[in-house]
Amino acid sequence: MRVFGDAWGVSTETLIGAAELRAFLHGLPGVDQVGAEERAARLAARSIKTSAKAEAIDLAISMVD
Repeated sequence: MRVFGDAWGVSTETLIGAAELRAFLHGLPGVDQVGAEERAARLAARSIKTSAKAEAIDLAISMVD
């Protein structure tokens, strides 16, 4: 599996195996349900600019065509 990263403006490419990826993912902290719900609520309350809406609609249409 290829993993691409960007650290301090330096682009890197690394090959890692499934076992290494699994070990890395198991080392990450879990998702806090309360925190995730609060974040989702904040995002839902945000207004989206008209230009962003138009770009999102254009993107969705281009994916269907």
